[in-house]
Amino acid sequence: MNEVFFLDGDLDKFVARVLADKRPAHFVVCGTKPDLIKQAPILKELLRQGEKAFLIHTGQHYDENLSGGIEKEFGLKVDVNLKVSGGSLTENISNIILRAGKIFETIKVKNPELLVLTYVHGDTTTCFSLSTASFSHGYPSVHIEAGIRTMMIKKEVLNDFDFENFDFVSWQNVCANPQNFSRGSHEPFPEQFNTRATEAGSGLFFAPVSESAENLVNEGFPQSRIFTVGNSIVDAVNFVEEIDSDIFEQFPKLKNGFIRFCVHRRENTENKDRFEKLFETVEQLSIQSKNPILWILLPGTKSAIQRFGFESRFEKLKQQENIILSDVWSKYSDVMAAMKHCLLCATDSGSMQEEMNLLQIPCATLRFGSDRAETFFTKSNILCPIIEAKLMVKILLDSQRNSEKFEFPSIYGENVSEQIVDNVQTFLKEGSDLLRLNP
Repeated sequence: MNEVFFLDGDLDKFVARVLADKRPAHFVVCGTKPDLIKQAPILKELLRQGEKAFLIHTGQHYDENLSGGIEKEFGLKVDVNLKVSGGSLTENISNIILRAGKIFETIKVKNPELLVLTYVHGDTTTCFSLSTASFSHGYPSVHIEAGIRTMMIKKEVLNDFDFENFDFVSWQNVCANPQNFSRGSHEPFPEQFNTRATEAGSGLFFAPVSESAENLVNEGFPQSRIFTVGNSIVDAVNFVEEIDSDIFEQFPKLKNGFIRFCVHRRENTENKDRFEKLFETVEQLSIQSKNPILWILLPGTKSAIQRFGFESRFEKLKQQENIILSDVWSKYSDVMAAMKHCLLCATDSGSMQEEMNLLQIPCATLRFGSDRAETFFTKSNILCPIIEAKLMVKILLDSQRNSEKFEFPSIYGENVSEQIVDNVQTFLKEGSDLLRLNP
């Protein structure tokens, strides 16, 4: 059974385990709840294939409902926790780099020949910071979910569309046309910086879809290092499929269908104008929807309610009969069990857009674009731009009513973690220098 070694005091014990033999060490890194969910299948696959693999947790998410519950559910044993949490963005970045750097430096000094592969995921602060620390000490990163880029609806498209006489099918077709979107946004912040910066120090790139792979090729990364494998969320969902859930005992109103609503992106929760429109959207939905509204209150949501002085409106909202307010659920199996009864997911979460495609549930993205634009193009997702609450409610309720028009393929693959590990093994057998992108 693995022990948990915290960086403060047990570094030498952990390094001794890494150096126990000459085989490459695989560091699977997580820091947020999505990291844990999507990295767990990759760690399990590495261990299944007999590799020397370790789980590094930065501590970016640390609460039971954001981290501890997922660790228990997936049977994860954290080998190192960097205990970084609660600071500013710059404090967290610098602390992760310094503390992870101490691990890499100690390994390098004791055995400069040992190869360490750092598996980072997605677009989080943890992803950027660990890849930076790894690259700085001469170790390559394996970027999981590489190449995701935000595509924003063009202003002229938004301005020209007749929202006054809103037609669902016409708007869905607008969203499904890649020509109506532009690239290059810094939203979401800081995620779009993180994913781009991570790419610069990575040696292998595992793209979830062809659009992501094309982004990498267009940015000059070698095609021989880019693999379109799908998204490991597929393996995570399959894993929890066998776990029983009592979520409908906790929330019996959800069983007959509901709308899920959640926002957490800084672009939405730190901008008063946007957040007020989102808040008003929930208020109007609570009156107009015939189905319960499940509003998941993430930390950023709660902070925005307080910061912008919406406490009295929030208390009034609580009294609405069809509003169900909840903190983040600690068990992923509960989320997946409930979502099978969901009629529409209104969200700004990238992972939720992926999961809804997998579960064949209609999705509406509460932003001006998405870094999972492939879901627009396959019509599993529709854009709900934050213009005014009346329009947003119209888009959401029309999306629910037109759910049969969300006919789409599942686009995130199968056996993704196995593909990732197999491709890494192929490169290791060939003796490739994964830090060198050119011969």
